[in-house]
Amino acid sequence: MDDKKELYSHSISSYNKQHYDLACTGFIAVIDFLMSKISGNLSPSGNNRIELILNKLNTQKTLSKLELSLLSTLISFDGVINSLFEFSEFANPEPVTLNRHWIAHGRTLKDYRKLDCVKLINIIYALLIIGSLQENETNEE
Repeated sequence: MDDKKELYSHSISSYNKQHYDLACTGFIAVIDFLMSKISGNLSPSGNNRIELILNKLNTQKTLSKLELSLLSTLISFDGVINSLFEFSEFANPEPVTLNRHWIAHGRTLKDYRKLDCVKLINIIYALLIIGSLQENETNEE
């Protein structure tokens, strides 16, 4: 995540100052970057990248107890990431759940809360775990 460390740091700073709308926008950019990097797919389509990432997880050989406990974060990851990348036309009402399309394109009219930021931070954490597992798998081959 070195390429986006500064953006992540600024987003955390915004979060700490309770500027949740700004923090969410930065976290979305970091998530997009990590998903492209981990999946190897530069397409902005979330569903393709999600599927590639989950398929990589399914091919992992065995997980240590530490990896298994860290991956418990993924329990919420699946639901949040799917709603985050669910396609939504701007002509329709804004989705109730966090939606990357509306946030990234500046169309959202919501006031985001601390919990929204925490969900996005958890996604970033889960993606970093997946990326780490992927690197470990590659190094073992």
